[in-house]
Amino acid sequence: MPLPNFTYLAPPGLTPGSTVQLHDGTTVVVSAAGTVVASSLYYNELETSGFTALVATAAKYTANVTVGATVAAVGDLTGASQCVATYSAVGAANLTTRTAAQMIADGGLAIGQTYVLRLINSSAGITTVVGGTGVTITGTATLAVGSFRDFIVTVTGAAAMTFQSAGTGTTS
Repeated sequence: MPLPNFTYLAPPGLTPGSTVQLHDGTTVVVSAAGTVVASSLYYNELETSGFTALVATAAKYTANVTVGATVAAVGDLTGASQCVATYSAVGAANLTTRTAAQMIADGGLAIGQTYVLRLINSSAGITTVVGGTGVTITGTATLAVGSFRDFIVTVTGAAAMTFQSAGTGTTS
Protein backbone atom coordinates (compact mmCIF):
# COMPACT_ATOMS: atom_id res chain seq x y z
CA MET A 1 0.00 0.00 0.00
CA PRO A 2 1.50 3.39 -0.92
CA LEU A 3 2.53 5.86 1.73
CA PRO A 4 0.15 8.80 2.27
CA ASN A 5 1.05 12.33 1.23
CA PHE A 6 1.26 14.99 3.92
CA THR A 7 0.88 18.74 3.67
CA TYR A 8 3.88 20.58 5.15
CA LEU A 9 4.04 24.25 6.15
CA ALA A 10 7.10 25.88 4.57
CA PRO A 11 9.64 27.58 6.86
CA PRO A 12 9.93 31.39 6.92
CA GLY A 13 11.88 32.69 3.95
CA LEU A 14 10.43 30.28 1.41
CA THR A 15 7.91 32.22 -0.63
CA PRO A 16 5.15 30.85 -2.88
CA GLY A 17 6.71 29.45 -6.04
CA SER A 18 10.00 28.56 -4.32
CA THR A 19 11.25 25.06 -5.13
CA VAL A 20 13.00 22.60 -2.84
CA GLN A 21 14.95 19.63 -4.19
CA LEU A 22 14.90 16.53 -2.00
CA HIS A 23 17.71 13.99 -1.65
CA ASP A 24 16.39 11.70 -4.40
CA GLY A 25 15.90 14.50 -6.92
CA THR A 26 12.20 15.01 -6.22
CA THR A 27 11.26 18.69 -6.43
CA VAL A 28 8.44 20.24 -4.40
CA VAL A 29 7.00 23.71 -5.00
CA VAL A 30 5.72 26.02 -2.25
CA SER A 31 2.05 26.82 -2.91
CA ALA A 32 0.34 30.21 -2.58
CA ALA A 33 -0.75 29.06 0.90
CA GLY A 34 2.89 28.53 1.93
CA THR A 35 2.66 24.73 1.91
CA VAL A 36 4.04 21.78 -0.02
CA VAL A 37 2.51 18.33 -0.48
CA ALA A 38 4.92 15.40 -0.40
CA SER A 39 4.99 11.74 0.54
CA SER A 40 5.32 10.88 4.21
CA LEU A 41 8.55 9.17 3.03
CA TYR A 42 10.15 12.66 3.15
CA TYR A 43 8.87 13.47 6.65
CA ASN A 44 12.28 13.45 8.41
CA GLU A 45 14.05 15.27 5.59
CA LEU A 46 11.46 18.06 5.45
CA GLU A 47 11.14 18.36 9.25
CA THR A 48 14.92 18.79 9.63
CA SER A 49 14.80 21.45 6.89
CA GLY A 50 12.32 23.56 8.87
CA PHE A 51 9.04 22.32 7.36
CA THR A 52 6.19 21.40 9.72
CA ALA A 53 3.87 18.51 8.86
CA LEU A 54 0.23 19.55 9.12
CA VAL A 55 -1.02 16.14 10.22
CA ALA A 56 -3.40 16.42 13.13
CA THR A 57 -4.16 12.72 13.51
CA ALA A 58 -2.47 9.57 12.27
CA ALA A 59 -5.61 7.42 12.45
CA LYS A 60 -9.24 7.68 13.48
CA TYR A 61 -12.33 5.49 13.76
CA THR A 62 -16.00 6.40 13.35
CA ALA A 63 -19.17 4.33 13.57
CA ASN A 64 -22.38 5.26 11.79
CA VAL A 65 -25.73 3.63 12.61
CA THR A 66 -27.92 5.42 10.05
CA VAL A 67 -30.53 3.02 8.65
CA GLY A 68 -30.85 2.65 4.85
CA ALA A 69 -29.34 4.73 2.08
CA THR A 70 -27.32 7.58 3.54
CA VAL A 71 -24.79 10.31 2.89
CA ALA A 72 -21.65 9.97 5.03
CA ALA A 73 -21.63 12.32 8.02
CA VAL A 74 -19.19 15.20 8.41
CA GLY A 75 -15.77 13.77 9.28
CA ASP A 76 -16.68 10.10 8.74
CA LEU A 77 -14.43 9.81 5.68
CA THR A 78 -11.73 12.41 6.46
CA GLY A 79 -9.58 13.73 9.28
CA ALA A 80 -6.52 11.46 9.48
CA SER A 81 -3.91 9.78 7.32
CA GLN A 82 -5.80 6.52 7.95
CA CYS A 83 -9.58 6.69 8.46
CA VAL A 84 -11.72 3.69 9.40
CA ALA A 85 -15.52 3.98 9.29
CA THR A 86 -18.02 1.25 10.18
CA TYR A 87 -21.54 1.36 8.75
CA SER A 88 -23.82 -1.02 10.65
CA ALA A 89 -27.29 -0.30 9.24
CA VAL A 90 -27.04 0.90 5.63
CA GLY A 91 -27.85 -2.60 4.37
CA ALA A 92 -28.56 -3.24 0.69
CA ALA A 93 -28.46 0.45 -0.20
CA ASN A 94 -26.10 3.22 -1.24
CA LEU A 95 -23.57 4.95 0.99
CA THR A 96 -22.90 8.28 -0.73
CA THR A 97 -19.80 10.31 0.11
CA ARG A 98 -20.07 13.99 0.89
CA THR A 99 -19.06 16.23 -2.00
CA ALA A 100 -15.35 16.52 -2.72
CA ALA A 101 -15.41 20.23 -1.78
CA GLN A 102 -17.03 19.40 1.58
CA MET A 103 -14.54 16.62 2.38
CA ILE A 104 -11.56 18.75 1.35
CA ALA A 105 -12.79 21.46 3.74
CA ASP A 106 -13.65 18.91 6.48
CA GLY A 107 -10.13 17.46 6.43
CA GLY A 108 -8.20 20.65 5.65
CA LEU A 109 -6.83 18.82 2.61
CA ALA A 110 -4.65 20.12 -0.22
CA ILE A 111 -4.39 19.15 -3.87
CA GLY A 112 -2.12 16.12 -4.18
CA GLN A 113 -2.72 14.93 -0.64
CA THR A 114 -3.60 11.25 -0.13
CA TYR A 115 -4.84 9.12 2.71
CA VAL A 116 -6.16 5.61 3.33
CA LEU A 117 -9.85 5.01 3.98
CA ARG A 118 -11.25 1.68 5.21
CA LEU A 119 -15.02 1.26 5.03
CA ILE A 120 -16.54 -1.60 7.03
CA ASN A 121 -19.98 -3.04 6.33
CA SER A 122 -21.42 -4.77 9.40
CA SER A 123 -25.01 -4.47 8.15
CA ALA A 124 -27.26 -7.17 6.69
CA GLY A 125 -26.93 -6.30 3.00
CA ILE A 126 -24.42 -5.41 0.29
CA THR A 127 -23.63 -1.70 0.49
CA THR A 128 -22.54 0.28 -2.58
CA VAL A 129 -20.29 3.33 -2.23
CA VAL A 130 -21.37 6.19 -4.50
CA GLY A 131 -19.32 9.35 -5.06
CA GLY A 132 -20.88 12.69 -4.19
CA THR A 133 -20.32 15.65 -6.52
CA GLY A 134 -16.65 15.79 -7.53
CA VAL A 135 -15.84 12.31 -6.15
CA THR A 136 -14.78 9.56 -8.56
CA ILE A 137 -14.86 5.96 -7.34
CA THR A 138 -12.37 3.81 -9.27
CA GLY A 139 -12.53 0.03 -9.09
CA THR A 140 -15.00 -2.02 -7.07
CA ALA A 141 -17.36 0.04 -4.93
CA THR A 142 -19.37 -2.66 -3.15
CA LEU A 143 -18.96 -3.89 0.41
CA ALA A 144 -20.22 -7.40 1.05
CA VAL A 145 -21.85 -8.25 4.37
CA GLY A 146 -19.16 -8.60 7.07
CA SER A 147 -16.40 -7.11 4.91
CA PHE A 148 -14.21 -4.07 4.56
CA ARG A 149 -12.88 -2.27 1.50
CA ASP A 150 -9.77 -0.08 1.48
CA PHE A 151 -9.52 3.01 -0.70
CA ILE A 152 -6.57 5.26 -1.49
CA VAL A 153 -8.14 8.72 -1.49
CA THR A 154 -6.40 11.42 -3.53
CA VAL A 155 -7.30 15.10 -3.75
CA THR A 156 -7.04 15.79 -7.49
CA GLY A 157 -8.39 19.35 -7.62
CA ALA A 158 -9.94 22.14 -5.56
CA ALA A 159 -13.28 20.27 -5.66
CA ALA A 160 -12.23 16.83 -6.90
CA MET A 161 -11.16 13.57 -5.26
CA THR A 162 -10.58 9.98 -6.38
CA PHE A 163 -11.34 6.95 -4.22
CA GLN A 164 -9.24 4.12 -5.68
CA SER A 165 -10.34 0.69 -4.45
CA ALA A 166 -7.22 -0.98 -3.10
CA GLY A 167 -8.40 -4.22 -1.53
CA THR A 168 -10.98 -5.98 0.55
CA GLY A 169 -11.26 -8.48 3.36
CA THR A 170 -13.60 -9.89 5.95
CA THR A 171 -14.22 -8.67 9.45
CA SER A 172 -14.65 -10.79 12.55
